[in-house]
Amino acid sequence: MAKSTKSIEEKIEDIAKKQLDINQVRYFAKTESINTEIDEALTKAESKSGGKGGNYPDIKLLIELPEMKRIPVMIEVKGRKDDLAKLGKDGNVLNFNEKGEAIYENIKRYAVNGAVHYAQAIINYSKSFQEVIAID
Repeated sequence: MAKSTKSIEEKIEDIAKKQLDINQVRYFAKTESINTEIDEALTKAESKSGGKGGNYPDIKLLIELPEMKRIPVMIEVKGRKDDLAKLGKDGNVLNFNEKGEAIYENIKRYAVNGAVHYAQAIINYSKSFQEVIAID
């Protein structure tokens, strides 16, 4: 039986939050409200498992540009290097099969795939945000 690598997800998340603190970047934790419209978009979209409501990125923030434009940033953290991304043969994030059906296992397991899922939820279910940054 292959030896499983222990996840250090919480440590990685703590390191990311410390870096944001050091750089004085305001962030929002998993269950903390970032703003009503984004919260509603994340609730309306299917979850990472395909169920109703409840999308909780590990870390969320809003980048505010000089022209008063705001861009949401969704950060998904995983604690094993094998869980960073699941890409298709074309090198793109593999969240949907050839029929356009969501591949929930990829969305749940891989950091990039989950972050892209959250970003897409905001684009699809909000009116104010058509650009979102997804980070793993």
